[in-house]
Amino acid sequence: MVNEKDAMEIILYAEENDVDIWLDGGWGVDTLLGEETRGHNDIDLFVGKSNRKVFLEIIKEKDFAEFIEAYTTIDHMVWKDCPGTLNL
Repeated sequence: MVNEKDAMEIILYAEENDVDIWLDGGWGVDTLLGEETRGHNDIDLFVGKSNRKVFLEIIKEKDFAEFIEAYTTIDHMVWKDCPGTLNL
């Protein structure tokens, strides 16, 4: 689950490294509403191509690892918080 603390942590990683991101999906809606309306399994983010490499380096440093899913593409990736694991 991605709670508010988790979401803010990821957003702050980006802010601290001058990476613009845009929220989408459930967290995007909840941000507009100003409250967490339900539990979230993920956080949907858009990252500009010019910041893609930097953002991926940031989340790898924070122990996120990429997971390949049936719907994974070069522009649609799935990352999970996996402390202590090897990143792809």
